Amino acid sequence: MKANSKSQVTLFMSVGIVIFLIIGILVYLSIAARDAKVPAYQQQQNQLDVQPVINYLESCIDQTAKYGMALLGKQGGFIYEGQGGSSPQRAHLLDDSGFKVPFRILSPDLGGMCIKSPPAYPTNNPIYPFTDERYSSKAYSTLSCFGDAIPLDISKSLEALESFVQANLPARCNASAPGLFPGLVIRHSSPTIEIVDKNPTLQVLVTYPMNISNPKTGLSSIVSRFQKDIAFDIHSLYTFVNDRITKDRSDPTYNLTALLSADEYLVFSHSSPSYGAGDDLITVQTREPILEGKRYSFSFARRNRPPVLEYAHEIHPLSSVSVGSEIRYEDIIGQKLAAVDPDEDDLNIKVFIGWDQIEFMPGSKYKVRVEDKNSGHVSIKIDVSDGYLKDFQARDKSGRELKIPVI
Repeated sequence: MKANSKSQVTLFMSVGIVIFLIIGILVYLSIAARDAKVPAYQQQQNQLDVQPVINYLESCIDQTAKYGMALLGKQGGFIYEGQGGSSPQRAHLLDDSGFKVPFRILSPDLGGMCIKSPPAYPTNNPIYPFTDERYSSKAYSTLSCFGDAIPLDISKSLEALESFVQANLPARCNASAPGLFPGLVIRHSSPTIEIVDKNPTLQVLVTYPMNISNPKTGLSSIVSRFQKDIAFDIHSLYTFVNDRITKDRSDPTYNLTALLSADEYLVFSHSSPSYGAGDDLITVQTREPILEGKRYSFSFARRNRPPVLEYAHEIHPLSSVSVGSEIRYEDIIGQKLAAVDPDEDDLNIKVFIGWDQIEFMPGSKYKVRVEDKNSGHVSIKIDVSDGYLKDFQARDKSGRELKIPVI
């Protein structure tokens, strides 16, 4: 009985193996028969038809992504909705040859220890930038009293770039355009785009289902997935820019364009009357070519901010004067006046005196007039200007006006 069972198992296994071999042979014959219907030269022709289309699309995807990256740089990290991007139109923009450049550094508008308007600007320290009343040391840095900032956001920028490629790819990469690939019929659906941050590379993944057929041969192929890797270290660039913005709004002596030999980037500042009242266009540029054999440029705008007059502590108004008497500049101003500008602008410091505030220059004398007597005093004001905005001092640290009584 046991021997009989073993024989049956062996029989079943043998039959199974035979059936499996038969199925394999049938599949092979089916494939061979199908391939026999498509001669080898036609298969090769089909590949020759498809490859130029693939090459065209890969190149076009690369160019579209790089154009979007250049636009992202010209517009400070934004591609606006009207351009196919996802960035909403902003209120604070500088027009640079048609490109809408956002202000990343704005005018100061803060509370707390920061004061927006002269003469108390920039802080509630009445003797700024001095740290004590011996006037022997200075501390310029005051956190964020020299402007508000809009830092760069990598995720928002990549989202805008992705939207731009998605919106512009069908028109810029239309493989079915008449005459582009003669003899081929190309049908495609809408593409979908994904840009993956593979620091220091941007990976552009495109799903673009496309049927490519040749009516002469009767052959067709379907292509769908494309990928382009673009070497671009967006993290390094954005970190560099954000660091500069933070320092520039915290210390009026910080020079945004100053560089170290180890810095990967160059920084340029440009002003134009068309920009507004002293506003600047700041351009950060790679030292080496990274896109299409060119240096990559990233621009943002900086709103003009008032200069800062350093507290003048050696001011000595006379006890009193009379009409016709003369006041020497050196009798009143006992120090060299100083000021700094957060935008590296050239400054002009002046002293004004009298009822009508005429300029009072070193080495000069002021003759007291009847109008001064009518006003009751000779007033003194120290003024600094960058050509657009001013800071001034008309009182001492205790709040007393800088004036001389006329008797």
